[in-house]
Amino acid sequence: MATHAGGAPLGRGYMADQAFYTRFAILLSLFIVLAFGGFALRGLGPPGPAPLLVHAHAMLMLAWLGMYILQSSLISAGQVAVHRHTGWLSLLVALAAIFT
Repeated sequence: MATHAGGAPLGRGYMADQAFYTRFAILLSLFIVLAFGGFALRGLGPPGPAPLLVHAHAMLMLAWLGMYILQSSLISAGQVAVHRHTGWLSLLVALAAIFT
Protein backbone atom coordinates (compact mmCIF):
# COMPACT_ATOMS: atom_id res chain seq x y z
CA MET A 1 0.00 0.00 0.00
CA ALA A 2 1.34 3.43 -0.93
CA THR A 3 1.83 5.95 1.86
CA HIS A 4 2.51 9.65 2.31
CA ALA A 5 5.86 10.79 3.67
CA GLY A 6 4.38 10.72 7.18
CA GLY A 7 3.33 7.09 6.79
CA ALA A 8 -0.41 7.72 6.34
CA PRO A 9 -2.03 5.71 3.53
CA LEU A 10 -2.85 7.56 0.33
CA GLY A 11 -6.52 8.28 -0.39
CA ARG A 12 -8.47 7.08 -3.37
CA GLY A 13 -7.45 10.08 -5.45
CA TYR A 14 -9.51 12.90 -6.89
CA MET A 15 -10.85 10.82 -9.78
CA ALA A 16 -12.68 8.46 -7.43
CA ASP A 17 -15.15 11.20 -6.50
CA GLN A 18 -15.31 12.99 -9.84
CA ALA A 19 -18.55 11.35 -10.98
CA PHE A 20 -20.24 12.83 -7.90
CA TYR A 21 -18.99 16.33 -8.74
CA THR A 22 -20.11 16.07 -12.36
CA ARG A 23 -23.59 14.91 -11.34
CA PHE A 24 -23.71 17.65 -8.71
CA ALA A 25 -22.81 20.30 -11.33
CA ILE A 26 -25.59 19.09 -13.62
CA LEU A 27 -28.21 18.88 -10.86
CA LEU A 28 -27.30 22.26 -9.37
CA SER A 29 -27.44 23.90 -12.79
CA LEU A 30 -30.82 22.32 -13.52
CA PHE A 31 -32.14 23.48 -10.15
CA ILE A 32 -31.01 27.06 -10.80
CA VAL A 33 -32.49 27.18 -14.31
CA LEU A 34 -35.78 25.60 -13.17
CA ALA A 35 -36.03 27.91 -10.16
CA PHE A 36 -35.60 31.05 -12.25
CA GLY A 37 -37.87 29.58 -14.92
CA GLY A 38 -40.52 28.97 -12.27
CA PHE A 39 -40.51 32.64 -11.35
CA ALA A 40 -41.04 33.59 -14.98
CA LEU A 41 -43.80 31.02 -15.49
CA ARG A 42 -45.69 32.35 -12.46
CA GLY A 43 -45.38 35.89 -13.75
CA LEU A 44 -43.13 37.00 -10.89
CA GLY A 45 -40.38 38.10 -13.22
CA PRO A 46 -41.75 38.72 -16.68
CA PRO A 47 -38.92 38.91 -19.21
CA GLY A 48 -40.33 41.77 -21.29
CA PRO A 49 -39.87 44.86 -19.11
CA ALA A 50 -36.42 43.89 -17.78
CA PRO A 51 -33.56 46.13 -18.92
CA LEU A 52 -31.13 44.84 -21.52
CA LEU A 53 -28.36 44.50 -18.89
CA VAL A 54 -30.53 42.06 -16.92
CA HIS A 55 -30.91 39.89 -20.02
CA ALA A 56 -27.15 40.11 -20.68
CA HIS A 57 -26.45 39.07 -17.09
CA ALA A 58 -28.86 36.12 -17.40
CA MET A 59 -27.22 34.93 -20.62
CA LEU A 60 -23.74 35.21 -19.08
CA MET A 61 -24.87 33.25 -16.03
CA LEU A 62 -26.31 30.53 -18.28
CA ALA A 63 -22.99 30.44 -20.11
CA TRP A 64 -21.19 30.15 -16.79
CA LEU A 65 -23.41 27.25 -15.70
CA GLY A 66 -22.59 25.53 -18.99
CA MET A 67 -18.90 26.12 -18.37
CA TYR A 68 -19.29 24.71 -14.84
CA ILE A 69 -20.69 21.47 -16.24
CA LEU A 70 -18.09 21.41 -19.02
CA GLN A 71 -15.20 21.88 -16.58
CA SER A 72 -16.35 19.01 -14.37
CA SER A 73 -16.97 16.78 -17.40
CA LEU A 74 -13.50 17.50 -18.78
CA ILE A 75 -11.88 16.36 -15.55
CA SER A 76 -14.07 13.23 -15.52
CA ALA A 77 -12.83 12.47 -19.03
CA GLY A 78 -9.20 13.04 -18.00
CA GLN A 79 -8.84 16.13 -20.21
CA VAL A 80 -6.90 18.17 -17.64
CA ALA A 81 -5.06 20.34 -20.19
CA VAL A 82 -8.30 21.34 -21.95
CA HIS A 83 -9.88 21.92 -18.52
CA ARG A 84 -7.12 24.38 -17.63
CA HIS A 85 -7.47 26.31 -20.89
CA THR A 86 -11.25 26.55 -20.68
CA GLY A 87 -10.87 27.61 -17.05
CA TRP A 88 -9.55 30.97 -18.22
CA LEU A 89 -12.60 31.39 -20.44
CA SER A 90 -14.81 30.50 -17.46
CA LEU A 91 -13.09 33.20 -15.45
CA LEU A 92 -13.79 35.80 -18.13
CA VAL A 93 -17.45 34.76 -18.34
CA ALA A 94 -17.79 34.93 -14.54
CA LEU A 95 -16.17 38.39 -14.38
CA ALA A 96 -18.40 39.65 -17.17
CA ALA A 97 -21.48 38.31 -15.33
CA ILE A 98 -20.42 40.02 -12.10
CA PHE A 99 -19.96 43.39 -13.72
CA THR A 100 -23.18 43.41 -15.81
